[in-house]
Amino acid sequence: MRIVTAAKNVVPDYDVAASDLPADDRVYQFLDRKRSEGKPYLVYMTAGANKFLRIYYGKVKACIAAQSKSE
Repeated sequence: MRIVTAAKNVVPDYDVAASDLPADDRVYQFLDRKRSEGKPYLVYMTAGANKFLRIYYGKVKACIAAQSKSE
């Protein structure tokens, strides 16, 4: 039995208009920079997910701190 796996480092081809790109989004800018550095897809997407989670965690933590301060 032969197992066929997907090719590594395959970048999905998305048809995105230039006007739809979020130029002011920090995570998008980070992903774009890593992509232009030639990083593999999985590497830059994992790094982008980690960056998003750090930003999200910081905002949630600040919101919780503000709520507990007002009580």
